Amino acid sequence: MNDGWRVDSFAALDGLSNKEQRDPEAVLAILRRAKRFSVWDMESRALRNTVRDLQGAGRITTDSTVPYPWVGVTVNDSPTPHQEPQ
Repeated sequence: MNDGWRVDSFAALDGLSNKEQRDPEAVLAILRRAKRFSVWDMESRALRNTVRDLQGAGRITTDSTVPYPWVGVTVNDSPTPHQEPQ
């Protein structure tokens, strides 16, 4: 009997079509449930750009203290625009 861990996927957003990867609301819906994405999810340029735009708009906050390969995500339902430090 094997009592070890079995990992079958390192992706949270891999089920999105190319069109959905460019749709901020579709990405947010997945992130609300998953509360994370993997570094491999970001191989898609469309998805990477959508996540970047969501961060810039203050719609999501990322947490890089989550163990690799994951990035934790908090969806901000009352976003505040991101401002660069001065």
